Amino acid sequence: AIEDVAYEVNQDKLDCFTPIITYPETCFMLAEIALKKGGAIAGKDATGWYRTGIRASLEQFRTWATKMAVVAQVSEKAPNYAPITDANIETYLARQEFQTATLEKIVSQQWINLYMQPDEMWATWKRTGLPAFKPQPVPEDGVAFLEEIRNAGVDLVIPRRNSLPTPNSMNME
Repeated sequence: AIEDVAYEVNQDKLDCFTPIITYPETCFMLAEIALKKGGAIAGKDATGWYRTGIRASLEQFRTWATKMAVVAQVSEKAPNYAPITDANIETYLARQEFQTATLEKIVSQQWINLYMQPDEMWATWKRTGLPAFKPQPVPEDGVAFLEEIRNAGVDLVIPRRNSLPTPNSMNME
């Protein structure tokens, strides 16, 4: 994988590794395309790419946690030791909510996958409007939600794109 090559070349400088796009991101993009297309793309349907993306995301975080010596991943003596193992990944993927793909599920997993890339998380939300906002943002059926943003009981609106003035007189000439 790309991250393995970057690590081998620069083993003591993992903090310099900044992926442009990762395999899990690609899987989730292909899942979204397949879902919107209504059929297979590059050999898998939306659910296949969705599940492959989840697996790749978990494997990627396992690799990063191991290389960065995250205690919960590498130290059996740690009180919060809970490594990501192949068995844990299989158990996670066996859950009912991961047997089908919807746009909300795909974007929810992409959102989780982009945890260490907040700019990309933001760009995904602006593009899709997902995860949606909810008063109690507890995940349901594999779909994540964001907490409503309110001020004095009034919902605040986060702009998703800038609007041009009407009429647009900036380019009249």
